Amino acid sequence: MEMHETMGMLGVNEYDLDNFSKANLILFRAEERLYKKHTHYRLLSLLSIILMEIGIIVESE
Repeated sequence: MEMHETMGMLGVNEYDLDNFSKANLILFRAEERLYKKHTHYRLLSLLSIILMEIGIIVESE
């Protein structure tokens, strides 16, 4: 439940567990804004970064 609440605070109110890439991209961008403000990553950011590094999340415009 805590992760769901955190995701809501970061702008992810609906997500599909079978296709989570859109939610991950929203989370990544929100966490990047927090990183720039506080100069450190949170655990959710690190998870997103790992998933991007191994190609599960692909950033697209």
